[in-house]
Amino acid sequence: MRRVTLFVNGTSTNGKVVAVYGSLEDLLSVASSKLGIRASSVYNGNGGLIDDITLIRDDDVLYISEGESFEGKVQLQSFKINPEDENTC
Repeated sequence: MRRVTLFVNGTSTNGKVVAVYGSLEDLLSVASSKLGIRASSVYNGNGGLIDDITLIRDDDVLYISEGESFEGKVQLQSFKINPEDENTC
């Protein structure tokens, strides 16, 4: 058994840790259920398409897509607005 963390393609929040058993189709089924999407592709953290379950290692971070190309993780940035910089009317 291998344990992996799944994220929806393009995100780095709300990940789900799952056990990998069986076939790639089994993983896609679990991913669909856990992430609430119609999973059809699995990518590793470098954007490599996983097409064989044996390529998945313990503690891998995987990105699940509904068919779109790899988008990686999106870094959220916060900005502070300086009240002195705001335009006033």
